[in-house]
Amino acid sequence: MIDKSWRFFLNGNEIIFIKALIQETLESFFEFARDHKLFEGDPYKIKSFDTAIQTRDLQGIQPLYSQNFSFQYKHSRSGRTEEIVTTIVKLQDNLRKVIGGKEYNERLQVGEKLVVTLKNYTSFFVSARNIGFHRNKDSHEKYPIDDTGFALEVAADIMTIIEKTPVMIRNQDALVSVRKNLKKLLEQIVQKENPDQDPFEDSEADGEEKSISQSSLPKETISNIEEKYNTITEKLDSISNLVDDNKLATFTMAELVQELMSSSDSVSQIKKIQEGIQDNKKNIQLILEQQQAEIEEEKDFKANTLNPQEEKSLKLIKDQKKSNSKPKIADESTRVSSYTPQQAIPKMLDFQYKFKKNFDCENWQNLAQGPFRREILENKLKTKKEFLSNTFIKQRYELHKKVFDEQINSDLGEEFFNILDSVLYSN
Repeated sequence: MIDKSWRFFLNGNEIIFIKALIQETLESFFEFARDHKLFEGDPYKIKSFDTAIQTRDLQGIQPLYSQNFSFQYKHSRSGRTEEIVTTIVKLQDNLRKVIGGKEYNERLQVGEKLVVTLKNYTSFFVSARNIGFHRNKDSHEKYPIDDTGFALEVAADIMTIIEKTPVMIRNQDALVSVRKNLKKLLEQIVQKENPDQDPFEDSEADGEEKSISQSSLPKETISNIEEKYNTITEKLDSISNLVDDNKLATFTMAELVQELMSSSDSVSQIKKIQEGIQDNKKNIQLILEQQQAEIEEEKDFKANTLNPQEEKSLKLIKDQKKSNSKPKIADESTRVSSYTPQQAIPKMLDFQYKFKKNFDCENWQNLAQGPFRREILENKLKTKKEFLSNTFIKQRYELHKKVFDEQINSDLGEEFFNILDSVLYSN
């Protein structure tokens, strides 16, 4: 079962969609590099780039990841320009060396657009290259591969490509089948890695599988498991509906794995789950830790209205050094959130629920409603002024001004507009 699910990501319309997204992101990367004076010239004159953009086969993109390009970086203080000959996958590491690790981390902390966007591009290209490897494995190794760790690796790379691209994915319908297959794969993994199944004992004498209600677990634990499973199923179904209605809903693999695997409130059961996963597949724990680290990093980066341009970044770093010689990494006053358009979707979706809960408003009166989310991302609205000047939003705002103003002038409203300011778009 697992074998078919991970291969599903790498075939048919799914891989066509991923290939097109990779090609569009490659073009946006070199536009970004030129705008920030990291690259000069025409990348199309380089054969591997032109081939990658024109190819109809994913494998035609692979040589580009090992192609050296001549990048450059102009030091802001000395004005000296330094050449960096490297690949698009290794540019971030090489730029870190040129700038200096300490200063680079400081700029990353204050949310400078150059380093934050480059970090997203690097994550994207690493996963895109991995997808090429996975696709090659799918093509040449036709025997069943049901390894949990490898299946999660394929799924993680697919979701990283979707989440890390700065390109706005306008056709959200293309993600529906990807999400459904992700849900199916995670359910299969949870069933396979069931820690309650003794590997050396049969579930039933007649060979029939035990249902949750027939197990020897305490009734309270069984109830918690069933309730949690039903809640998650409803959540996934509602997300699919939101995709159909608003075309702007998403979820991450890490969130689903974390919820599905923590299906019991019993301390002993949670311990058994963790031990079972570790004993059966160490790769699961490694991948979950990586995903959890990304989630925790996003939580640390609370929304801030700072301008991420290099000049302001340097000023923030300088002010920070005056107040304290050692930067406070966890100090939220110096941290800035940064999201790709796809990462911003679930953030804004959360605020739709928050506005609904805290204000007496219908869906069409909600500041974070689906049609507004679409207008924000498709028109790259970054400020409250741009938001209220949008023709569609303005018309609906005028019809329900009182209800909207209550949300806009609240603390939640301020946090919502901070998200708009934090989205990093491609040009």
